[in-house]
Amino acid sequence: MTEWFQRKAGDEFSIHHEDESVVLIGDQTPDWVKLPPELGGATLRIASSFRMECPMCEDGAPVRHFACSDGYGVAECSRHGFVWYRRKTS
Repeated sequence: MTEWFQRKAGDEFSIHHEDESVVLIGDQTPDWVKLPPELGGATLRIASSFRMECPMCEDGAPVRHFACSDGYGVAECSRHGFVWYRRKTS
């Protein structure tokens, strides 16, 4: 069974999508994420997480990234929120 929680970039907690009284506290790496509706809303498996600069800021400051299935990646930036991108394939 998968429970879905929503979190804003930079928050230290996630709120259950159906019951706002249920929260997860801490900096967990989720198993799954959903693309935003404007990118199709697909459910993607998270393969790994790492720290690297934000692709929008490009200021060298490391932020958390998730490498997702289907070649997607997402950076969690305190200035730009969740920044979605396509990972380069070799």
